[in-house]
Amino acid sequence: MDVAIINVGNEVVEGDVLNSNAQFLSKKIYDIGHRILFHSICRDNEKDIKLLFEIFSEKADIIIITGGLGPTKDDMTKEVFSSFMNLVLEQNDDVLNDIKEKFRKFNRDMASNNIKQSFVIKDARILFNEKGTAPGFLYEKGNKSYILLPGPPREMEYLFNKYIDEFLNLKISNKIKSQVIKVTGLGESYIESKISDLIENSNVYVATYASLGEVRIKISTNKNESFLDEVRNSIISRFRENIVSFSDEETSKMVCKFLIDNDISITAAESCTGGLLSSKIVENSGVSKIFNGSFITYSDDMKINVLNVKKETLKEFGAVSYEVVNEMLTGLNDKMNTDIAIAITGVAGPNGGSVEKPVGLVYIGIKIFDNIYIIRNNFRGNRTEIRIRTCKKVFNFISQKIVIDNLL
Repeated sequence: MDVAIINVGNEVVEGDVLNSNAQFLSKKIYDIGHRILFHSICRDNEKDIKLLFEIFSEKADIIIITGGLGPTKDDMTKEVFSSFMNLVLEQNDDVLNDIKEKFRKFNRDMASNNIKQSFVIKDARILFNEKGTAPGFLYEKGNKSYILLPGPPREMEYLFNKYIDEFLNLKISNKIKSQVIKVTGLGESYIESKISDLIENSNVYVATYASLGEVRIKISTNKNESFLDEVRNSIISRFRENIVSFSDEETSKMVCKFLIDNDISITAAESCTGGLLSSKIVENSGVSKIFNGSFITYSDDMKINVLNVKKETLKEFGAVSYEVVNEMLTGLNDKMNTDIAIAITGVAGPNGGSVEKPVGLVYIGIKIFDNIYIIRNNFRGNRTEIRIRTCKKVFNFISQKIVIDNLL
């Protein structure tokens, strides 16, 4: 079915709050198998909200609205919707008692304006909200479904997962099936030129999406899944050496899960990334099984005192060099003796670059079991982007060397 998503809130329109609700809903809905037609955001304004209801009611089968269900005067989504659909708002004792109980539980006085949230849309299904005071609503009329959810992401996600996921799965008649292939080291335009024949395939939709350090190729169909397999295998044959993942999940998470499952230990010594790589490792539950710790050796003194990098090497070649990252890797391996060891040194900018060593020059040393690799990189972007690209390069490289073969 065709879906439209409306996000209501001045804070979203003005950019004070990132519209993560749209991303969450789109991903969930697409994975279920529905088609997203529109995203739209609007202010807490009666005329604007009503206009979007009018437009999307004509064009979509399912309309999902987030925001505007709170207790304040500018929270007006359910009021506008009720007026638009000629429905009645009526106070519900169960909802009111639920709100009162939440305030009692947290030992807080309930403001009088919270009573507004106990008024529900007559004939709509009430979605009780254990994460907040605003209930959601599900209303069906003819072949149209309207879903009203609160704006705070924690509450919206809870109600979606508890009620809406199952509801949307029951609405599937011709499920969209999709697969993802992530590729690194190649530009989006080059990749598209090499799969132009697949893009023209009427049985499968093929699209490319560029991000920092990688390109995501997504293939989808609502026909026989064999079409997907055929296109997937063709893409693999063309980009085998550049594939890092077959999932929308961050490659770092996929790699760390593989390391945990296979008892492969890892450590790092970071200079310009300043602990970013290690933070990506420790995001994963169960990682203590394979990760004892790492070192942030930002200064020359730290490189010397912690990793035994020679003063002479630093003086002759500079901190950002093949020779220094090699000694960092050796010192790290001597200390930690893990299956995988990673050393990083570079110029993240915006200052500190030179003609010989420009901003974006990063050396990465990686030991994987008995093999040692030293990689010279020239990353583009600002300071944050260079640090992110460096970490992605590490996880992509590990994936290419020891993970991808297990997934093919």
